[in-house]
Amino acid sequence: MGFPRGQTRTATGGAVGGGGSGRGGRAGAAADFTPVPKDRRAKTLRKIAAFFSPYKFQVVVVLAAILSTSLIGLITRSCSAS
Repeated sequence: MGFPRGQTRTATGGAVGGGGSGRGGRAGAAADFTPVPKDRRAKTLRKIAAFFSPYKFQVVVVLAAILSTSLIGLITRSCSAS
C-alpha cells in the first residue's frame, strides 16, 4: 500500500510526518486528563474479571504460555551471552 509523495497516513496517526507528538498521542493530552476515581476503577476491574470467569482455564493457559516463552527468551539470552 503506497501513499502519494507528500501525503501522510492520517487515519493511523501519521507514520510519515505529522499526526502526533511522536509518542503515539495528542500533544498536551496530559493537561486535560482527569484520572478515574478508585471506586470506579475497582468496579471496572470486577466487571472484567466477571467477564473472563467462564474462561479461567484458558486464561491460565495463555498466561502460562506468555510467562514460559518470556523465561525461555531470558534463559537463551543469558546462555548465549556467556
